Amino acid sequence: MTAYEIYDIINKLESPEYYEIAIQNNVGDIEGACKIIQDCFECDKQTANEVIEIMNKVVEDSLRSKGIEPLTREQMNINNEVERLRQENRPKCPTCNSTNIKKISSFSKVAGASMFGLLSKTARSQFQCNNCGYKW
Repeated sequence: MTAYEIYDIINKLESPEYYEIAIQNNVGDIEGACKIIQDCFECDKQTANEVIEIMNKVVEDSLRSKGIEPLTREQMNINNEVERLRQENRPKCPTCNSTNIKKISSFSKVAGASMFGLLSKTARSQFQCNNCGYKW
């Protein structure tokens, strides 16, 4: 099978493995994508690399036809690292680790303190988890 024939099969995305090839390629794991291609199509490493090159060329040409300059691998890696750090630094519920939280408003704090005193959990907390309801 030629690299173009393999690309045509992968492009139809008829199998979960083909999605995994695209995902591995998009996150910069070229070796992982090549390994999946080799396993699925029983081809050599050079053919698998050619398939990856075809896939990337098609994506780049598509973006350029829309007036968008594609990102380099280095730029993609930087974007992935920034997103990982952003997710890592998001506040999380200490009870269930959910990031689905909200800041308790000043009005709610005053209302809680006036109804239940200064020992009210709402008056003393800054955040509330929308999943489990824990306040901290």
